[in-house]
Amino acid sequence: MAVTYSGGNGPYGVATAGYGPAGQLLNLYYGDPVYENYIYETLTYNSLLQVTNMNLGG
Repeated sequence: MAVTYSGGNGPYGVATAGYGPAGQLLNLYYGDPVYENYIYETLTYNSLLQVTNMNLGG
């Protein structure tokens, strides 16, 4: 899934998400394209699909 916005010069991607086979969020990439500040999140789950770890990078 990707979300975009238009800053007057065309659409810019601001968020992208990846999902696992059970619909759980695996990764999320989002940010501000004007100032080029982005964050990348990854999540890991246990067998009960509970979040056990979340890593952030930028």
